[in-house]
Amino acid sequence: MNSLNNQITQNNANQPRNFKKIRPSYGARVLSLCVALCSFAFTSAHAEVSPVTITDADIVRAQFTSAIQQKEPTDNVVLLSNNNEQIYFFTEIKNYNGGKITHRWEYQGTVMAEVSFDIGGPRWRIHSSKKLKPHWTGIWSVIVLDETGSPLKISSFEVIEP
Repeated sequence: MNSLNNQITQNNANQPRNFKKIRPSYGARVLSLCVALCSFAFTSAHAEVSPVTITDADIVRAQFTSAIQQKEPTDNVVLLSNNNEQIYFFTEIKNYNGGKITHRWEYQGTVMAEVSFDIGGPRWRIHSSKKLKPHWTGIWSVIVLDETGSPLKISSFEVIEP
C-alpha cells in the first residue's frame, strides 16, 4: 500500500503546475475503497500468517451503524457526514463459543482503538463504538481479529464534509 501511495505522490509531482485538483465523485471514492480492500485481502492471502481459528462463514454480519437498539444495528452506514459524533460497529458471530474477538479501529492506516470481547455462546452479537471529531474525514476501517491476531473481516466507511 505504501508503494501505491508513493506512486501516487510521484505521479502528482509530475503533473503540470496548472493542474486543477478535482474532488473525486462518490462512485470513484467507492471504487478506490474497493481497490484498497482487495489489495488488503490479496496481501493478507499471500503473506505467511498463523492459522485462522475461525472461518469467514462464522462472521454472520459485520456493519457500521448509527445506533444499536435491542442488540441490533438500526441501519448500515457506508458514508457519514463529519457532523456525526459517534459510530458503532456491529458483529454477529456463530460457532466460536469461548473464543475472543477484537475490533481494531483504524483511521487512514493508524490504529485508533482496539476493543476485545469474550464470546460467551454459540451465537454472539457484539458492538464497539468510536467517538469522531469533525476533522477526522477520510477512510475508517474496523478489522475483526481472532485471538491469534489474524484478520477475519474488514469493513470500511468514509467520513466526508457535507
